[in-house]
Amino acid sequence: MWYSEYEERIVQAHSILLQGWTYPNLINPGQLSTSLPALRGLRDAIKDGTCKFVTLTQDELKIRRENILQEIQAGSRPPTKARAQRSDLGSKRMRSDENDEGTAPKQKKTKCAPAQHPSLHKSASVIESSSDEE
Repeated sequence: MWYSEYEERIVQAHSILLQGWTYPNLINPGQLSTSLPALRGLRDAIKDGTCKFVTLTQDELKIRRENILQEIQAGSRPPTKARAQRSDLGSKRMRSDENDEGTAPKQKKTKCAPAQHPSLHKSASVIESSSDEE
């Protein structure tokens, strides 16, 4: 889950909200303090259903978006970072099965199964008995 960009990646993208989180900030549970009373409080909140994901309505989501924009304009919240542009944007990437000239490499010769070539059998198809039992 995206803990660092929770509002943008989870709430805004999927219209769900984590209600009842017992810690002041939403962080990865692996980074929480090892204080047993605080961890037990979170565990109990999850068990009894007070800490849960809830679906937001379109009106609630719109209000949250407006509040975020106001916080960004006021300077109390940093704007969301745009994803960095690829360094090879606009250039064609070479496929791994092409060589330097841009043509496909020659196909390797494959070994045929022995059933396709009868001369490749290692043993005779019929073995005659060597004992004279008549």
